[in-house]
Amino acid sequence: MRRRLALTASASSSSSQFSEDAFRNKTVEFFREQTAAKKPFFAFVSFVTPHSGFCSHEASSHVQPAPYAVPYVEPPYRNLTGWSSMYKDYASAVTRQDRDFGIILDELEKLGIANNTVVISASDNGPEAEVDSFFNSAGPFRGYKRALLEGGMRTPMAVRWPGVIEPGTSSDAMVNFYDILPTVADIAGLSADDLPPGTDGVSFTDTFQGQGAKRKANYWEFCYNAAKPFGYPNGFGQAVRDGDMKMIRSNYNYSHPDSSQVQILLFDLSNDIGELHDLSKDPKYAQTIKDLSAIMDANHVEDVYWPSGPNCCRSQFKAQGPCTPSNPPYPPHQTTAMPPPGFAD
Repeated sequence: MRRRLALTASASSSSSQFSEDAFRNKTVEFFREQTAAKKPFFAFVSFVTPHSGFCSHEASSHVQPAPYAVPYVEPPYRNLTGWSSMYKDYASAVTRQDRDFGIILDELEKLGIANNTVVISASDNGPEAEVDSFFNSAGPFRGYKRALLEGGMRTPMAVRWPGVIEPGTSSDAMVNFYDILPTVADIAGLSADDLPPGTDGVSFTDTFQGQGAKRKANYWEFCYNAAKPFGYPNGFGQAVRDGDMKMIRSNYNYSHPDSSQVQILLFDLSNDIGELHDLSKDPKYAQTIKDLSAIMDANHVEDVYWPSGPNCCRSQFKAQGPCTPSNPPYPPHQTTAMPPPGFAD
């Protein structure tokens, strides 16, 4: 059974509510309904905080969502000195999400289904640039959200699977969001043949059980590749990690592969986790670059909405400039028809 929750109340409506409260409440409601009906379920819960604006909310005293300009600050952060209002707001949003996630986990316990439920929690990207310098959220990694450096892509993932995963264990296996569908299908007892043709990714259930990962190389691409000030241009970007070798290629144009605007960076993450030392000009890595480029070429699928090259997705509509939040990659009438970028295993 698929169920979609539509939030229709406007911010000016007396019936409106903070969206994250709705996510939490409807998730708990869904758990109860499925458990009462003795039906298994899959729930995908995508929290919106923390995000640009860093909006949190005190549901007990506010009917309206708190404006981004004046968000509710959680008690632990109200009187801290040396913290700007933005940092207090961001910390409040993180605290709020942690509390809501705890409520969801507690509900599994109350319903008596925690020991038969797999819970996966992960972030979709690295930290926002505005707060990383204060909280050091990316740690030793360089880059932040929208960058193809480790700080923009490497995020934590926590998994709870009672009876399968030993509490307190960890793994350094490389997995991606395009592995989620094959993984949850595997957990549900489906095989790869049950998935739609061309499904990307692989199941990483073996990793949960302490076995080796099924994939050696990982591939990413992104249209608006926020690179500044990291030494490579904005625009279409690709990245491959094979073992410890990581290559970033910017503005490669599959229609004009000899373009002078292409730039390559190469890092050995075994001794340069901060991606500070570019090896791409070292002749001894020429074959490595060739091999990693071949992986990129084999995995990329050119898309009408997200064509490769320095103008990113703009050339299709004769628009000017690179893709940025203020200069979106598509005309307004097509915002609801955007297909996602393709990934191939």
